[in-house]
Amino acid sequence: MREGQGEFKKSLLDAYERKCAMTGCAVVEILEAAHIKPYRGPETNRTDNGLLLRADIHTLFDKGLIWVDEHFLIQISDRLHGSDYAVLSGRPLRMPTHSPSRPHPDHLEAHRQAVI
Repeated sequence: MREGQGEFKKSLLDAYERKCAMTGCAVVEILEAAHIKPYRGPETNRTDNGLLLRADIHTLFDKGLIWVDEHFLIQISDRLHGSDYAVLSGRPLRMPTHSPSRPHPDHLEAHRQAVI
């Protein structure tokens, strides 16, 4: 486990009320702490650089098949159209109620630039 990963996940579980930021899934056992900008040591374990995601959604996010646009709407790759994931396209990201815990727009932009 990466340094600080346990605390990072705990902070995201709290921020997102134990639900996936994209699907609303509340099965804690399959929720993962996803970095928006890649992990570069414990200093990147900040809630504004993280999303609580279901394991399969985390994989798609890391592979650039799903991302969050500048309006905090979920977008999917053309490769996912016609799949079970198509229902997520255009859906608003579930946001933490505590503003400092919300994903930083610059981090989401960096992720988009890296994957699109």
